[in-house]
Amino acid sequence: MENPKETTEKFIKNEAYTELDAIHPRFMEPQDAQVVRDYEIQHHFYCDECKLFFAPTFRALKTHFDGEMVRHKPYASCFYCQGSVFEYKFKNERKLFHDCKHHRKKDEDTSD
Repeated sequence: MENPKETTEKFIKNEAYTELDAIHPRFMEPQDAQVVRDYEIQHHFYCDECKLFFAPTFRALKTHFDGEMVRHKPYASCFYCQGSVFEYKFKNERKLFHDCKHHRKKDEDTSD
């Protein structure tokens, strides 16, 4: 009787031959830099100060501007809480981001 390990190895060698390709050819084709840039402009947020594109989500905005990795210069300060207001771009339009502490505190006070 054959050893189960030998049977498994024999099966793998003879029956379960699978060819795997780590890199699909589609990803190896050179991309036109302008096409890539146009796509990023249309689908991602852009920070002029960092010269970086990032995911177009609220979480990404908070992480980018409130994160400890890069200190951004505020565009302005909030009228209510004097917190920092930051500038970014989406589809080449200027947008502002601010996580107002005044509104969070007001909401917390009314929930009691």
